Amino acid sequence: MAKKSKQLILLITLMILQSCANQLPPGGGPEDTMPPSVVEVYPPAGATNFNDNAIEITFSEYINKNSVRNAIFVSPPLKYPFKYDWSGKTLRLELRDTLKRNTTYTITIGAEVEDYNKGNKMLEPFTFAFSTGNTIDIGKVAGKVYDDDPSGVMILAYKDASDTVDISAEKPDYISQVGKNGRYTLLGLGNGEYKIIALKDKLNDLKYQISDDYYGVQYKRVILSDGNTEINDLDFMLTRGDTIPPKLSNANAIDSYKYLIEFNEAVDSANIGSGNFYLVDSLTNKKYYSRFFYKGRGKKNQFYISLQDTLPESGRIFLVAENIPDLKGNLTSYDIIPITPVVKADTSAPVFIGIEGVYPENKIDYENPVIKCKFDEGFYLPDSFVILSDKKGNIFSYRIEKTDDAAFNIIVKSRLRQATEYEMKIDLGKITDIAGNKVDSVLTVNFTTASDLEFSAVSGNVICNSDTSNIYVVIKNIDTGKNYLEKTDANKFAINKVLPGKYIIWHFIDKDGNGSYSYGSVKPYKFAEKFYYYPDTLNLRARWPVGDVNLYCK
Repeated sequence: MAKKSKQLILLITLMILQSCANQLPPGGGPEDTMPPSVVEVYPPAGATNFNDNAIEITFSEYINKNSVRNAIFVSPPLKYPFKYDWSGKTLRLELRDTLKRNTTYTITIGAEVEDYNKGNKMLEPFTFAFSTGNTIDIGKVAGKVYDDDPSGVMILAYKDASDTVDISAEKPDYISQVGKNGRYTLLGLGNGEYKIIALKDKLNDLKYQISDDYYGVQYKRVILSDGNTEINDLDFMLTRGDTIPPKLSNANAIDSYKYLIEFNEAVDSANIGSGNFYLVDSLTNKKYYSRFFYKGRGKKNQFYISLQDTLPESGRIFLVAENIPDLKGNLTSYDIIPITPVVKADTSAPVFIGIEGVYPENKIDYENPVIKCKFDEGFYLPDSFVILSDKKGNIFSYRIEKTDDAAFNIIVKSRLRQATEYEMKIDLGKITDIAGNKVDSVLTVNFTTASDLEFSAVSGNVICNSDTSNIYVVIKNIDTGKNYLEKTDANKFAINKVLPGKYIIWHFIDKDGNGSYSYGSVKPYKFAEKFYYYPDTLNLRARWPVGDVNLYCK
């Protein structure tokens, strides 16, 4: 009897232990891809006269606690952070300071919150508002951030801020966050005027760091009042500010004449030439001037210069760069870097790298033919060293336009035939580098023009209540990122010769008239231009143009 009692006790113990064990999903079942969500909050959304010392948030499933630490945002901000206390799926946020009287607070649970099992993130942030007084502010601003990866972008609002507000130093009055779909909502806003920015906050400090953070600026004044409590079209596109001029990061001698130089960022090479550089011997103060500046086979941010004269074997040599602009227009007026010369003869003649067309397979446009030619080093540009013809021997007139000291464009003066092969003969005996090297031969290069059968097109109307005389339409290839831009004409647009692919389409009001979209600025605070996105993706196929696309201004 005692033996049976022991067996019974053992069986009951095993059953209890099994019931207390962690519950695991059965093997072989479907993978958990369900994102977590907020199912209940305390106080409930819209509550008034709240005077408790804690806020509670209940999720649909168990949450990775670490993911929540930097994903809870309070507006207006609190002096001290919450104390976090978990009970199952419910998070209790205990207040460490007293809430202000008669104030509307909003709590945003960011989209970075992950579930415990698979790390699935919330699809979008969850925001709710409550008040410590008898009434609650009902002001609302909503919109969308258009970006390749908008998830986690912060929306920062500053109430009654002046144009000189320093967003890099001051924290916002109201905070929200963007979900995977790009949408956001600011709730519980009181009457007043707001400055609002979208921010990819690299340091997670809720402050704009120029040159690090991507930002977007509102396109109009945001004023909330009793008669205007909601704004639902405050959309943003992001860009990165840059006020830092470029710097020389490296310089190496290739031979007695040529030097490879490198910048720390992309520079506007179209506005840089050999005259922007010289070398100086600090012992004698003698300057050695550059004759050629070119890209050649340089990698990203790399270029070459060629000197007019060779340097002495001894001396302390420095490379000087003056008036170097970057792509944002920031200018380095003077920069200097040490360099070690080498005594090495230059015995190689310039080598032809190839041609570049505007279309795949380097095909050339037949209507406005431009042939981009590139050599690996700088040379003196001669007269009459290229002959352009078709396969029947017909000669075509052209003009040459230098792009740097090793590259040039051949601009054909007449229209060419579609889908036709042409040839270009280059007299290399006239191509001489800084050391006098050349090759006495003629190089033949074949190229082909494109055909209308390779392209698609899109056309339509822009329908606005306001003036449409300065509206541009942009289509962007989703895979390659290539943009086509066209100004409307009498409310109509037509973009031709579009490579096949999937495209997004949007248009903007070019308020400043510079022919491109202006993102505005944070400091000084300047509005962006208004833009509108077409809701559907265009699938453009060769020989199948798409027409009657109607674009609206809301």
